[in-house]
Amino acid sequence: MHENHLLQLLLGIIQWIDPPDAVSRAIESGKCESEMLDGCRALLSIATVTSPSVFDQLLKSIRPFGTLQLLSSLMGEVVKVLMTHNSEEETWSWQARDILLDSWTALLIPLERCGQNSLLPQEGISAAANLFALIVESELKAASASALDDNIESEYFQASVSAMDERLSAYALIARAAINVTVPFLIRLFSERLSKLNQGRGIIDPTETLEEIYSLLLIIGHVLADEVEGETPLVPNAILFQFTDVMEANKHPVIALSSLIIRFCEQCLDQQTRASIFSPRLMESVVWFLSRWSSTYLLHPEEIITTNYGKEHDNEFQSQHTRKVIYSFFGEHGQGIPILDIIICIAATTLLSYPGEKDLHALTCNQLLRALVRQKHICKHLVALDSWRNLTNAFDNEKKLFLLDSAHQRSLAQTLVRSASGVRNIESSNQYVRDLMGHTATHLVEMASRKDLTSIAQQPDVMMMISCLLERLRGAACALEPRTQTSIYELGFSVMNPVLVLLAVYKDESAVVYMLLKFVVHWVDGQINYLEARETATVVDFCMRLLQLYSSHNIGKVSFYFIQLICKYYYLKFRSPVR
Repeated sequence: MHENHLLQLLLGIIQWIDPPDAVSRAIESGKCESEMLDGCRALLSIATVTSPSVFDQLLKSIRPFGTLQLLSSLMGEVVKVLMTHNSEEETWSWQARDILLDSWTALLIPLERCGQNSLLPQEGISAAANLFALIVESELKAASASALDDNIESEYFQASVSAMDERLSAYALIARAAINVTVPFLIRLFSERLSKLNQGRGIIDPTETLEEIYSLLLIIGHVLADEVEGETPLVPNAILFQFTDVMEANKHPVIALSSLIIRFCEQCLDQQTRASIFSPRLMESVVWFLSRWSSTYLLHPEEIITTNYGKEHDNEFQSQHTRKVIYSFFGEHGQGIPILDIIICIAATTLLSYPGEKDLHALTCNQLLRALVRQKHICKHLVALDSWRNLTNAFDNEKKLFLLDSAHQRSLAQTLVRSASGVRNIESSNQYVRDLMGHTATHLVEMASRKDLTSIAQQPDVMMMISCLLERLRGAACALEPRTQTSIYELGFSVMNPVLVLLAVYKDESAVVYMLLKFVVHWVDGQINYLEARETATVVDFCMRLLQLYSSHNIGKVSFYFIQLICKYYYLKFRSPVR
């Protein structure tokens, strides 16, 4: 009964969407597109309430092909229209594309989650492979055209990774439905672009090819890996269950594609190559890809690699070999540590060699570096590398890093302090933090101790430096863990008096005052549960002096962080045994 109802619905709208090329020509000739769009919406409704196999069978009772083939052909025709017109205005083809992508998503997400893409009919797999090839061709054509477009407001040029994420995620689902075809296809496309780039170096303008590489990095990143907030993403099920017959790591398509891209990214470490090829825009896609990829594939713990799920869990047992091949290749005893070293060097390069590129720095600090320190087993390898030590030394001494945006200063400090979780014991972890942040604290003390501070305080470079130091301290305070509590307390204790001095000097500069309050709030908040009686009394006294000083200069002004600090103060005061 349910399927009969869906078939009747399909019969009612089939003439609006089939044959797709005739429908498209009619619309381009002036026919209203509303029926076609309604037909697409009807397909979406059917896809939402049925399985791919049932969805595919519906049309076979009245056509020599299945509904999946119709969906693919319809989507393909829409993509061709988009390629032909390449308009920045939102047309019927844009709306149709989004509706049809939603239909594919509704059909494929249940299969992707349970690792059962094999349940997709063979005709559907072929349709998905052909459609994905057409989609990639469309994206590469748009990328190439954007390189020649003098209008910098064009939709493609301005599109950010996050803005395109939903569409690219839908593309990835289609690719994974035919992963055994699409991964080799992507290897070929990426290799062709690299070959073209190398052959034309110094002779042909590489801009078009570089835009295509940019687009491919975004597409491949979505195909190979998912982004899961707050969790460690796993290798997509489609990859685990499709390549179970590949016995050697160097023949595994996913390993081949990943290695190809990492070798390309590594070229940015050469100064001459970086200047000629790796623009800030391309580096954004490189950093984004490495961040997403490393979270999924890099340096998984040995216990995960060797986990034996047993034959009672058929799905897990079938995918165990693929998981072991991939994780071992990119693991501690494979290529994991050399790749980690490359990624750290690339991160340092983006921060030191691309001044003023805020978007690139944001990706590096907030995504790539943060992804690396999220897991303790990676931090263990991280802190042992010369490349990481070079980055921490640059954080202390390199003037270019003091020019980063204040939010990026905070994020970088937080990341570097969190890497202390990879140091072998508590004492060494605290010494690691002291060595890392000691220069920052000393610099702030020296600034606050200057006799001419009042006269130079309003100079832009002085305000910028103080803001930078405060944000670094706040980042360190936010990174507090039980094993680093002692060093973070010492860090805050060492700047108590300078903070009071700066509050008095900058009483009329709300931006600096708020930075001061934010740092103190985060530092006190992190310390509350660890302080002994004497330390609690010291912090209570400091908070009282800070609150009095703030109140005397800001009568009638109330800030969120001021209220927070009052709450911390009274909590500490009434829990302390010292009066």
